[in-house]
Amino acid sequence: MSKLGWVSIALIGIVPFLLSSGCGVHYQPTTIESPLMPGADFVGTESCEACHDEIAAQFARTEHGRFISEGEAEKERICEMCHGPGSVHMEKAGEEAPDLRKYIIRSQAETCYQCHLDVQATFNLPYHHPVPEGRMHCTSCHTIHDTGILSTRFMEPGDLCFDCHQEKRGPFVWEHQALREGCEACHNPHGSVEDQLLTENNRNLCLKCHIQGDFPNMGSLNHRTLLSGTARCIDCHPQIHGSNFSRLYLGP
Repeated sequence: MSKLGWVSIALIGIVPFLLSSGCGVHYQPTTIESPLMPGADFVGTESCEACHDEIAAQFARTEHGRFISEGEAEKERICEMCHGPGSVHMEKAGEEAPDLRKYIIRSQAETCYQCHLDVQATFNLPYHHPVPEGRMHCTSCHTIHDTGILSTRFMEPGDLCFDCHQEKRGPFVWEHQALREGCEACHNPHGSVEDQLLTENNRNLCLKCHIQGDFPNMGSLNHRTLLSGTARCIDCHPQIHGSNFSRLYLGP
């Protein structure tokens, strides 16, 4: 019998064993599993809106609010999908009402990961904003209930990033025009395999814009060191966002 035949027989025998022993691949569901407050039951979104009508109206205009399914179950539990069942909160309305935010699954990020599995994956990459370490939260950059700030796409390019990275904003005497396209033109805000959260290798990223027909000539200079595969653009151009001292962004 051929090797292929023996492999087929082996697979026929092994696969049922793996399935029966529970050793299959398990996928995390993308449906929110609501955190539980002790003794609490679900009350439905309409009950939440009775007190939080402003928040409910704002949320309905957000990406999250427009995305949620129109099914009956989703309608009833829109708020409680993230905050958990709210009957105890309602019974003790006022200052004594327990804060439902304390019952979010493990942490705020873990709650968001229930749906945003792709974002969770990027935070596991070598370079990332310190959300897994607890030094930042999803709401450090995103607002959940208000419209307009869920993503940097709805703001002036980079505005949100400049809240922390003010030194990158300028104005500079010589400005890198990529700044006008927004920080996400070069950086992945959640995580990356490249240092400084770059979307790809520093040299490849720069060459997307800074390339000409007689490469390795760029401008009036020969950049043959880039052909070695070890040189990086920032080795010679460290002030990559802009400079007040050199149009080549060489810095002081």
